[in-house]
Amino acid sequence: MKKILIEIFKFGIRNADPYGLVIKHMELFNNKLYVRSKNKKFTVDLQNYNNVIVVGAGKASGKMAYAIEKVLKDKIDIGLVAVKSIYLKPFKKIKQIVAGHPVPNENSQRAALQIFDLVRNADKKTLVIGLISGGGSSLLCLPKDISLKSKIRLTEKYLKSGVDIFKLNRIRKKISLIKGGKLARLILPATSLNFILSDVVGDDISTIASGLTDYQDDRIKNIIVGNNSSGLKGCEQKAKKLGFETLVINKPITGPVNEAAEYFFNLAKNKMQKRKTFNRPLCIIAGGETTVKVRGSGSGGRCQEMVLGLLNMIRQSGSEFNRVSFLSCGTDGIDGLTQYAGAYFDDKILKKIKTIKWNMDKYLDNNDSNTALKKINALIKTGPTGTNVGDIHLLIIK
Repeated sequence: MKKILIEIFKFGIRNADPYGLVIKHMELFNNKLYVRSKNKKFTVDLQNYNNVIVVGAGKASGKMAYAIEKVLKDKIDIGLVAVKSIYLKPFKKIKQIVAGHPVPNENSQRAALQIFDLVRNADKKTLVIGLISGGGSSLLCLPKDISLKSKIRLTEKYLKSGVDIFKLNRIRKKISLIKGGKLARLILPATSLNFILSDVVGDDISTIASGLTDYQDDRIKNIIVGNNSSGLKGCEQKAKKLGFETLVINKPITGPVNEAAEYFFNLAKNKMQKRKTFNRPLCIIAGGETTVKVRGSGSGGRCQEMVLGLLNMIRQSGSEFNRVSFLSCGTDGIDGLTQYAGAYFDDKILKKIKTIKWNMDKYLDNNDSNTALKKINALIKTGPTGTNVGDIHLLIIK
């Protein structure tokens, strides 16, 4: 079942590919850029501008930049994006800077300063295209009334506390010279056209990358090109092709990871009792972003902790779950500070946990899900995907 789980998950990632999503939302014809989204359609006449500048930050900004260069080609004058990893060869006009994530570093500040310099003198005859995605809060860092070292320590503290992304980014905005719409205000009086890939529940522009372009002005246009639903739709399409009945949980999975694990435990138990009513195996698809309060010194991430927590509940319950398989992975391919996207279990791993001698609670208490899951070969490694639309969870009942 591992192969099937990964196949479904990877199709979800493909459906949330930043390159394809940006291309889908724009078209260039006769020097006019036609932009479309779910609720907006408008035209940008490039003949009205003397300069086109591209800036951006986020885990997906590299692939987004590739799409923009593919469409606009030499119409771009200069550009810079802050990325976590360089997935593609160097671009012709847009420079990539590898910066720090989830904690900012000197390159995060360097990238912010260079973007600051690129747009600070932009005038009415300048078009600034922004490419924004999750991770941009860390990859672009220009502290206000605080040193970079202090900002790093503060970020580490809040990340370990289990605070949700909305509260964390509110704090980030208060101590930044570019977050909270300040970048957009700096760009004015130029036109600001921003393509945004959302990793945030509800697609709140003020929260994605800490709201770099969240400012109300007719010259500023923010377009959401994709989100967690993009990934879930891809998973649903693939699961149906593989012969599954599907159920998409529309309510995002948020809050403490242990509560999310309990939700899936109860959901699996409920569906197991009703499985005779299924015509085919059932694939339940969900997404969102949970939180982890770091108490210990172990290695892991929210997706790995979700899987280990669920396995622990199954083991302690004594109930039979041999028809259940589960996957929890981050769409960016990186869970926590590990090199893994997340983890899974199927009937083979459920058999393994019946015979293990070690205590799962011990690993959960130390936030060491990575070590525990490595022991039972339950980790999933994809490498960086170049996208970021939150987490995907797959629950299969045979």
